[in-house]
Amino acid sequence: MKRILATLSVVALLGAGCWDKPAAPQVPETVAYDNISDAIKDTWKMTSMKQGSAAAKNVSEFDLTITFDGTKMSGKVCNNMSGDYTVDENDVLKAPTVISTKMFCAGVMGEAESAFTGSLASGYKLSHENNVLTMTSDDGVVLVFSRQ
Repeated sequence: MKRILATLSVVALLGAGCWDKPAAPQVPETVAYDNISDAIKDTWKMTSMKQGSAAAKNVSEFDLTITFDGTKMSGKVCNNMSGDYTVDENDVLKAPTVISTKMFCAGVMGEAESAFTGSLASGYKLSHENNVLTMTSDDGVVLVFSRQ
């Protein structure tokens, strides 16, 4: 009987270490950026837009993306577009010369493109927090993007 208990004890101890323990939850890495220019270097998807006093519109169902690489931006709102951009010491992004295809854009896609391109020359104040980029123009356009 002592032999059986000793054998069962050894088996129990060995088996205890073989069970899978739940993995600790993965916490997203928080990245600190020296400046907003570094923080925006990535591809972003527009999730909402607001123009003036109008209510914000959810545009997350559309594939409205923009990529910033440090000096050049490219993407597709309705038309494909690209151009050089700068971000000044006040975190204002300007892209005075953007080239794009000239496809007719109706509905929300057209509104989103007009909202985005309308203030590129005069500039958008940028803010970035928790993988969300917000671009705000002086004329009341607010565009919100999520990191892709």
